[in-house]
Order: sequence, then C-alpha cells, then structure tokens
Amino acid sequence: MTTPAGTPDETLADDAVRVAGPFTLREVVVLIAAALILIGSLIPFVAGTRIVNAWVFSQTQFNQVVFLLGPLLVAAGFAWRRLAGRTRVALFSLTLDQWGSVLGLLAAGYYFFAAVTSMSFSFLLCFVGALALVASTTTAHVVGGFAADFVPGEGYLLARDVKPSAPAAVEPAPAARGGETPAQARPAVVVPEGSAPARGTGTAAADAAVPTDEAVRGDAAPGPFWFAVPHPREAFDEQTGMWAFTVEPGGWVLALADRGDTFLIQHPDGRVGVLRETDGIERA
Repeated sequence: MTTPAGTPDETLADDAVRVAGPFTLREVVVLIAAALILIGSLIPFVAGTRIVNAWVFSQTQFNQVVFLLGPLLVAAGFAWRRLAGRTRVALFSLTLDQWGSVLGLLAAGYYFFAAVTSMSFSFLLCFVGALALVASTTTAHVVGGFAADFVPGEGYLLARDVKPSAPAAVEPAPAARGGETPAQARPAVVVPEGSAPARGTGTAAADAAVPTDEAVRGDAAPGPFWFAVPHPREAFDEQTGMWAFTVEPGGWVLALADRGDTFLIQHPDGRVGVLRETDGIERA
C-alpha cells in the first residue's frame, strides 16, 4: 500500500467536499445528466406513422452507442470511481473526465438537431442532460466549484486525478452539558500546524489526548497513534452503534485508543467513533 503523503491536516484539507453520500456536486450533476438522458430516451414520440423512442429512432448502432450508451457508461464510471476510492480511471490514454467531455459534446450536438427536427420533448430532455454533462466536464474549469474536484497542477484540468471526497466541515461538538456522556462531549485533538505523525508514535498533542472515560475504565491501550486505511471503512458511534462517519484512504487518521479488535478514532472535524475493521491498516 502506498503511504499517504503529508500531514493529516494537509491531506484531508484538500479533499473535495461531498454533497450526497460519497459524491461531490460535480459527480451528482453527471449522474443527473445520465438520468435525464435515460428518461428522455425512453419517452415515446410520433415519427411519421410510428410511435418510437430515441433507441428506435437512432436507427444505427453507432448512434445508440455514442449518444445513448456513452453518457450512461460515463456516469456509471464516475460512480464506480468514487465508490472504489480511485482517483484516476483512464481508457486509451483519455481519462474518464475527458471521455465524458467528448461524449457530452457529441451528444449535445446530436440531441440539439434531433430536438429541432422532430420537435420532440424526448430529445429536448436528452439535450438538457447532455448540456449538464458538458457543464460538469468540458466547462468544469469555469463552473464555480467544479474545478475543486481535481488535484491542483499544471496541464489540462480533465487530465488530472480527482481528489478523494470528504464531508463538509461542521462545527465542533459543544462542551459537556447535563445528561451528556464524556464520550459525547470529548473535545477534538488539536494537531499543531506543520506537524507530521512520527513513525511509531503520535504528536505531543495526540499523546496527551487519552479520552477521560477510557482512562477511568482502563480498558484501552495507552498512546494515541496515526494510521491509514487501504480503502474506505465505516466508523460507528461509541454509544449507539449507529454509523458515524467514513474513514477515507489517502490520509492519516488519529486513533485515540487501540482496543485490540477495534480502534477508538477521531475524525478531523472532531467526531469520535469506533473502527471495527482494523485489518490491513498501516500505522505511522
């Protein structure tokens, strides 16, 4: 497994912000674009003396593959790339985003002329979907927020890797009030700016951050530490057992305590959860 570079703060601060599940706003637009094209392609309309839809009206397999299947496959690729935790998918030297741009432009031109000549709502809806695909790929560098999905660097934007996604920043948990448990009110560990996890130990701030309730019970191994995961893993609330947050690969995560089969971990935004799947992790 490749060791994540940089400090935990530096790595996670550059992540793209997710807005729906693991997907960023740009990826959601791509999925919506594919949905519009799929729905539009299934709406029947009158062509001469027949009632057809876009799949029949396309007449040739080339039209079906390029203008109908192509955008749908691109959207499926976007979803798979994010769910698989990949930052780059390429085919024949073109990245997935570049394929989306090419197919989006071709589809937009085709559906525009088809909508004008047939005056069909079906093709008009497909045209809107194609425009959304173009906006999220070809013009991503000028559409507000879309360029933030990509790793900074030189060269064409769509040729770069995409960033891992992370939840939007939230306010830290308030101090303990009546009825709250120590775990619910546990403050976030502050990592000094510019510091990096040392091999075999945590930072000075992390070493002093053993949770109060764990210290009282004495059932957690002392010494917080940093670790990284090879693929996304779920953390669960310590009290309710419900899902709390997702640990993403590509960055260092702070473990407050090693409980043997599980880790008590802290998300960069201050949330605390229990990581049950600890096999294959890499300690700093």
